[in-house]
Amino acid sequence: MSKKKIIVFACLVTGFILVSGLTYYSLSHEDPCAQAIKSKDLIAKVELCTQCIQSNKLKGDELSNAYVMRGMTYGKLGHDDQALQDFAEALQLNPKSAEALSNRGLAYGKLGLYARAIQDHDQAIELAPSLTKAYTRRGVAYGKLGKFQLALQDFDQALKLDATNAEALCNRGYLYFAEFSDPKRAIQDFDQACKGTSQDCRPYFCRGIVYGYLGQYQKAVDDFGRMIDINPISPIAYSKRALAFKALGQRDKALADIQKARKLNPTASVPDI
Repeated sequence: MSKKKIIVFACLVTGFILVSGLTYYSLSHEDPCAQAIKSKDLIAKVELCTQCIQSNKLKGDELSNAYVMRGMTYGKLGHDDQALQDFAEALQLNPKSAEALSNRGLAYGKLGLYARAIQDHDQAIELAPSLTKAYTRRGVAYGKLGKFQLALQDFDQALKLDATNAEALCNRGYLYFAEFSDPKRAIQDFDQACKGTSQDCRPYFCRGIVYGYLGQYQKAVDDFGRMIDINPISPIAYSKRALAFKALGQRDKALADIQKARKLNPTASVPDI
């Protein structure tokens, strides 16, 4: 992989950019199930889902949905093996759950099992042809396998279903830049992704990388600054902005950003200024 691809790939979060948020199910029962749906604390959500599953109040599809919700939460916590177990339980209860299949595919992909991920996304799409995230996630898996045209087709299809989908826009932008050598098309996608979100830092980071590649360093500084505004504890944002400041001849600002990056993560690799 070229240096350019390595740099851009850094904007993919564990290889899966803009991983979809939790899907909330309309479980009809009250505590702890209703609390699990509403909880934003991931640890508490797992505990509430477990209580809900063990309560014997849910059957069939509702119990399947509870396993999916807990599996998705495990995935958010990085516990992908436990997530896979929950998705397997969900599919035992409801083999036609497109949500369980797509989320299991996501977990397989995070573990590097891209072929198995694609199989699950295939089934999810067959069951739910309008499930946007299944196309986006399958596109990521195709990209990991070097099947870039298939990846592009999936991102295009996701955007036909939802033209403002930031996950698909950022992934397609990555392909245009790193694989198809079309930074202008990449920026168009990142522009659109930025319009659709005010609290997601990743479109700004990816666009900042491309601006830096094009020598538009002030725009890169601005985008990394927006990322820092959203996520002020991201060492990589400070490191990348430091490089842009250095290119602009603003060494004092570059050094300040490097010091901030090192403070946030003393073991992180940071550039020399």
